Amino acid sequence: MGVFARIMTGLATSGLLRSACARVSDATPRERRKLDPGACCPDCSGNLHVAGEDVSELLDMIAAQMKVIQIARIKKSCRRCERMGADIPESTLVGCCGRAMKALSPLIERIDADILGNDLLERSNTRIGVLDRSRRDEGLGRGVKQGRVWAYVRDQRPWREPRHLALSIGLHPTGKKSTF
Repeated sequence: MGVFARIMTGLATSGLLRSACARVSDATPRERRKLDPGACCPDCSGNLHVAGEDVSELLDMIAAQMKVIQIARIKKSCRRCERMGADIPESTLVGCCGRAMKALSPLIERIDADILGNDLLERSNTRIGVLDRSRRDEGLGRGVKQGRVWAYVRDQRPWREPRHLALSIGLHPTGKKSTF
């Protein structure tokens, strides 16, 4: 048996080596190290204020002495950027996305018509999981149903055609045939 294996066996039999979930005694000496993200926001250069910290512990063995090193990751937030992380209701997000899609639909339809009117296309048909709130309480995989994503690609570069590479993506949340 090697030296490392004998040390680990001795620690295990003496009770010093515990599972990852076990807590080390509070009597064990501790050294605290702080990982501070700084005083300025990297996005807007505004002042950061302390919003909490995450602390993890690392057991360090020093020649016949043990101590716990606490690593504290200070959480800071910028008062200028706080609105960016605001909890926006789902109905507001859905409304914004719906209005954007309505505004962009003429452009999307024109791109789709241009791509699908081509005589040479590549197509991909892929199954995906789609969130379904009506299935929230149905056991394993709850809240998810099968959907499909279709991708159509026009790529005439190998034939030196003047038309650019183009991609059209469609989603059908029930997995039925594509609407293209």
